[in-house]
Amino acid sequence: MRDARDYLLKLRGASYGDLDRKFFFAPKGGEYALPEAREELDETIDAILDGRVLRFAYRHNDGREENLSVRPLTLVIFNQQFYVLALRADGSTYCYRFARMSNVDATSEAFEYPTKNQFDPQVVFGPSFGIHIALPGPVEDVEVVVSGPWANFATSHRWHPSQQVELRSDGTVLVKLRVRVCPEVQSWVLGFGEHAEVLRPQSLRKQVAARIEKAAMIYPRSGPRVAKAGRDHPRSGRGSAPSRRRSGHG
Repeated sequence: MRDARDYLLKLRGASYGDLDRKFFFAPKGGEYALPEAREELDETIDAILDGRVLRFAYRHNDGREENLSVRPLTLVIFNQQFYVLALRADGSTYCYRFARMSNVDATSEAFEYPTKNQFDPQVVFGPSFGIHIALPGPVEDVEVVVSGPWANFATSHRWHPSQQVELRSDGTVLVKLRVRVCPEVQSWVLGFGEHAEVLRPQSLRKQVAARIEKAAMIYPRSGPRVAKAGRDHPRSGRGSAPSRRRSGHG
């Protein structure tokens, strides 16, 4: 972005000043590992460009840790986060979150980069809704009806290349996708709140309904659930702090 700005300034001069305010990229979090892991990112990029095996320690979402040796194929940017799409020893592809990689080493072991017929990231991500490509399950037709402000939004926004939208007589919009149903699809539907209803597949409808029921239990009508004051010090006037639950995401 800065290089493009400097080029325009040189080309047009003062009339193109203040480009840092006239053109602005609104970040959504950004890569968590940077700038501290800059050297490890360089190692990763070198391994991809040179076709060398990459070794690193990896921490999965569930907390498991393992030492890996993979063939890195593509550096993927998704939601402003880096992922390394790599070929594993069993021949399958997997996306590794860069922020959870450590002790990264671009080894001297070379490998032949696959041809486009053998590997194409567009084909790999085609049926996926998000970054998870290794999840099992068939590709299915997904239909979701959105209403309220989301109805108008859906007519001018694309969530997936397979997306189709249909305006309905009641003002709602039917969004159709052909993707592999995964937790990311569930979260996408839940993000619409009360303005979305899953029509198909039935499995996704049941999954979303179950998560809504669980979420409703966290918000009782009586108000927040606050831990009761401890009985060991009844005169202290201090209640115990609210309990903290660790998120299920790593």
